[in-house]
Amino acid sequence: MRRCSPLLLLFMLAACAGSGPGPAMKAYARALLAQDARAVHTAYDEANRKAHSVQQLQDKLQSESEQARTLGLALQSAPLIHYAETRLSDGRVVRLVNEGGTWRISRGGLRFAAYETPEQALRTLVLACRAGRLDEVRAAMPQAFEDRYASDAALAAYLETVRARLEAAWAAVAPLSPGRARVQGDAAVLRYGARSVRFVRQDSTWRVLDVE
Repeated sequence: MRRCSPLLLLFMLAACAGSGPGPAMKAYARALLAQDARAVHTAYDEANRKAHSVQQLQDKLQSESEQARTLGLALQSAPLIHYAETRLSDGRVVRLVNEGGTWRISRGGLRFAAYETPEQALRTLVLACRAGRLDEVRAAMPQAFEDRYASDAALAAYLETVRARLEAAWAAVAPLSPGRARVQGDAAVLRYGARSVRFVRQDSTWRVLDVE
């Protein structure tokens, strides 16, 4: 049977549970543990149902019962999923979250982040930091920082240590007009009083290197 990605698994179970991907995943886990080929078949999306008959699934469950049991137990004990994602043709990922039974867009909608100029990078960093949009925060940081704070927990902890300094800098320079920063090659500096914000250009985008 074709192995399904975690992304596909979030969406292919709507027939089993109308309340979202989390309960549907649990239903799939129960079907695996019960070795119920028909329930497993119903759980899959249309492409998988066409590719694999109920009998094929039954044979798979019998021949690889331990694999099915291991997967079922893992899914059964996994936290309830309160979000779902889909990847668009342009590569962008749209994430929805369940808020009180209503699915809402949390990521991948209209893009407000911009990094074409140092001023845009600073604005994006400040607003993304306030909103907790960590992917946008990473894109506004030098690549070495992206690697250092690869996990969301590590990045969130780091932001707490620099939040006051960043907000103070923003309060001193906002609103930003284009060309406020002085650019020299792939480096730029935005001065305010005796302090400054320094930038570096990497992969054709500007990133905030340091905030005094």
